[in-house]
Amino acid sequence: MISAMKPRLFITFWVFVFSISCQTYNPFGPDKNDSMTIHTTLAGLNRSAVCHVLTRMELMVSAANMDTLSKEMNMDQAGASVSIQVPAGKNRTFTVNGWVNSVKLLSGSNTVDLNPGEDQQVNIVLRFISPALIITPSDTSVHSSADLHLRISTRHIERLATAGIRLEYDSEILQLNSMAPCMDFLSHNGGQVAILHQKLDNEKGIAECFFSILPASKAVEGNGDLIELEFRTLKNDSTAVTIIADPSVDTNLGIFDQEAKPITVVSLNGTVRVR
Repeated sequence: MISAMKPRLFITFWVFVFSISCQTYNPFGPDKNDSMTIHTTLAGLNRSAVCHVLTRMELMVSAANMDTLSKEMNMDQAGASVSIQVPAGKNRTFTVNGWVNSVKLLSGSNTVDLNPGEDQQVNIVLRFISPALIITPSDTSVHSSADLHLRISTRHIERLATAGIRLEYDSEILQLNSMAPCMDFLSHNGGQVAILHQKLDNEKGIAECFFSILPASKAVEGNGDLIELEFRTLKNDSTAVTIIADPSVDTNLGIFDQEAKPITVVSLNGTVRVR
């Protein structure tokens, strides 16, 4: 139990996945407001690409001489917020976790000293700690009647040997001209890529690409580009570019390892704005 006589900092966090700002208060110290800013970064994704898929976020604060504090954040379309009391002192570790249902998708932490009466800044890098598929770039603005190149990419993938991926988009806004596996990443372990099925349907705004790495022992892992997409923009408007790789939707869809076992992945969709 933390003694009430120890100096404490009241901290209010406004969490927007990529940036956190807060005010700190020290009721046992000088009569002034300290300021604290916590910056978080996640390379290659904007805030909206992550916030719409997260179902829960939490803040944890820990140190050797205090009980670990944990509090679930209040989430809305703008991000998440939480108020928490933290004792001033050295080596306070701040951890932010983002969940999609039971899957912890993102996590980042940093350790700082909290000194009453001083401005504070904490920098936290949020990293994928579970497999994900993303559209890169995740949010794109482009003129009408222009070529647009996007990619379906992996984060924290584990031994990918076979993939069945469906893409959905608004066919009145985008026309998909090509959808091809990215050989640089898929073959970097020495395997060959065999395309099992490919379909482009610009009337319905649906495309599919199924492929395998042969032999399966040459499966790939980590972060990389899976599929290159080449669109033509048709009219001014916005559309989601949606990834579907869920075997429960279609048994041909999914990400599978070298033993043909399904890999659970979280899909983060992209947004295209034609102006």
